[in-house]
Amino acid sequence: DFDDMKISELIEFIRKNPSVLKRPIIVDDRRVQVGYNEEEIRTFIPRARRLAESYCASCDGAFFRGQDVMVVGHSDRVAEEAIYLSGLARKVYVAMPEAPSFSERHADILKGLAQVELIPSATLVTVSGTDKVSEAVLSVGGQERQIPVSAVFPLTEGRSAVSFLYPLEPKEEKGFLLVDGNLSTSVPGVFACGDVVKKTLRQVANAVGEAALAATNAIRYVRTLGK
Repeated sequence: DFDDMKISELIEFIRKNPSVLKRPIIVDDRRVQVGYNEEEIRTFIPRARRLAESYCASCDGAFFRGQDVMVVGHSDRVAEEAIYLSGLARKVYVAMPEAPSFSERHADILKGLAQVELIPSATLVTVSGTDKVSEAVLSVGGQERQIPVSAVFPLTEGRSAVSFLYPLEPKEEKGFLLVDGNLSTSVPGVFACGDVVKKTLRQVANAVGEAALAATNAIRYVRTLGK
């Protein structure tokens, strides 16, 4: 059980079984660096669901200009993404599995958007399609509702793949690491970047910049150890 392992035991287990972590991985006497290949991880998701999923409407929304799309979730980020998509898509469905936690400003804007339909107490059941998404099925108050859409943006609360760090007790929020301006976590010598970090925008563009900064500061930290 990973949760019961000491950090030294965890590192030794990783050395012997590197495939348990998402790739690529570097392990030596002074560092443990992990990452992941998104396509490999997504192979465990049914193909139709993979075709539908996008976790960033501002990244992929333009691909569905003039089409019907769906956003799933109830956070203020969902409201923000739905407002953005309303300027691109013909129709935006917002399926909310829980009571919305929209800011007052975003809630007022959504009320004035005729092309946005809010669907409360709605849970995404499945997404269907062959070469592309064609339909989403919701469970709404115990009743099934089929909605033709070209894309689904599941923006319910997610967690990053950092649970293996929990024995070190890093500061985090909802599974995402909190870092300072140098991308240093609360654990000395542990730096983080990309999607494991708490932030508002998760794109390749800013992840690459973060990686350069984190790597540079990690090198500086190791040098201060005098080893």
